[in-house]
Amino acid sequence: ADWLPLDEIADAGAVLSDLSWIEGTRAAFEVARAHHVPTLVDLDMGSGRLLTDVAHLTDYVIASAPALEAFIPGRDTEHRLQSLIAQGIRHVGVTRGPDGYTWMDRKGTVHHQPAFAVQVRDTTGAGDEFHGAFTWALTEGHTEAECARLASAAAALSCLGLGARSGLPTRAELDAFLGERARAQS
Repeated sequence: ADWLPLDEIADAGAVLSDLSWIEGTRAAFEVARAHHVPTLVDLDMGSGRLLTDVAHLTDYVIASAPALEAFIPGRDTEHRLQSLIAQGIRHVGVTRGPDGYTWMDRKGTVHHQPAFAVQVRDTTGAGDEFHGAFTWALTEGHTEAECARLASAAAALSCLGLGARSGLPTRAELDAFLGERARAQS
């Protein structure tokens, strides 16, 4: 990991890792922690067992439901989330597709963001879109609830296209979608 541009992390808004390269993640997260840059982990079935290596350097964990159940001990979702919060992680959440996003904050309070209903064409990449949009929203200074809402909307929009990229929304498309939903609720 010595070739990574670690000196640039101090100016980053956040660092996101899927743990596929644990040495690189550890190096980047150590620098991020030293500079108070938020760190996020995309926990999926391929990486769950690696979280213990960087949990002490992680601020946010966003897990898929299967990964949370497979790799985090607990009787139910709330206990699993609590076990990660107890390790000092600030925000631990689980994506559940059409059932939305549930997370626990460091106070132990459970929150939920419902999924946005859309005519799903393909879910490929929706989880990655959620993680990317959550991270982007965090770098813009949004609250955790706002990050979850923006990420849920971006993931929903990504399901309108085929494949992982064709449905990725622009900022204007995301804003328009959220504006339409807000007007519909009024």
